[in-house]
Amino acid sequence: IGNLPVGVIQRYYDAFEFIVSEDIPDEHIVNLETTITGSRQVWTNNLLYTAYAPELVIQDVIVDDGQNGILDPGDTCNLVINLHNNGGANAYNIMAELICDDPFVDLLNFTYSVSLFEPDSNYLFLYGTIISEQVLVNHSIDFTLVITGDLGYYCTDSFNLVVGRTIEDFETADFSTFTW
Repeated sequence: IGNLPVGVIQRYYDAFEFIVSEDIPDEHIVNLETTITGSRQVWTNNLLYTAYAPELVIQDVIVDDGQNGILDPGDTCNLVINLHNNGGANAYNIMAELICDDPFVDLLNFTYSVSLFEPDSNYLFLYGTIISEQVLVNHSIDFTLVITGDLGYYCTDSFNLVVGRTIEDFETADFSTFTW
């Protein structure tokens, strides 16, 4: 940057540049070490910056079947995925694709998009779903949500749901409903 006269404060705008990786984690501390060399002395200083990034996670999943909120054989329902941005930065042009390889599940729509996802905000993503009448009660179904966005944003989150509800209600008074 050239010579700096004694006793003069000099500001250099846009004198340096650094590139931050697109996949930097939220609240990552970046330490830039600066060294200024003079004719008789060397000055070293650390500049600390905090990087912010979106961090999208599934907060909860609701089965909207108009009845009991549980996947049952033969159900046609919406899976309502409550997605939350835990990060400190906006996410842009988010595409969330729901994937389920289970043969007893048909997804009627499997992508959902949001143009702007601000920090500490939630969006509800609705995915139409049909559960086969052939599925057995207590069958566990695995789902994966693949989330992509501008600036190379990519993450996945997963959840599973169990078909039907089987509970011991103690009506037999001897625990005989299930093989314990």
